[in-house]
Amino acid sequence: YDIDYSEFYIQSNGLLNFAEEEITLTNYQIPLVDTYNNLIAWFWDDLDPGDNPDSDTYVKYENIDYNGNIALLVSFINYHEYSGSGTGKLTAQVILENNGNITINYQSFEGDIIMTESTVGIENADGTDGLQYEYNQNLLEAEMSLKFYHPIPLDNDLMAINIGGPNAVTE
Repeated sequence: YDIDYSEFYIQSNGLLNFAEEEITLTNYQIPLVDTYNNLIAWFWDDLDPGDNPDSDTYVKYENIDYNGNIALLVSFINYHEYSGSGTGKLTAQVILENNGNITINYQSFEGDIIMTESTVGIENADGTDGLQYEYNQNLLEAEMSLKFYHPIPLDNDLMAINIGGPNAVTE
């Protein structure tokens, strides 16, 4: 949303945000003007990376060259759902390019992860604009990628398309 940031925050419940605030485990629709704004919801749900019985949960980040752009890659590896709500885990990546594009890659969903209680999307700093891919639906699948483009030529708004997986959009 045309604002440069030098810091980001990893929330335990499937979010990245750009303000130092804890965001609730209860997911909401995007956009919503409330206290939870300025975020990327890659799988906003009741997650618990500390619930790590196999000692295999990791969060890693690094700067990379991505399609000729400088980008921040954040990987969530074997990220567990809160044990009170489900027993599954997922592996995903968020890629933030310096041109404003955001890609979310979903590698796997394992176990009995609840797929109908999450929000996926992006929202600006004051909650007045955002783009929601899903809210409490089952639109995600393993080996799928979503890309939020900015800007697009139509009306300089943001757009998301499924760029990978069986239900991918092709041109």
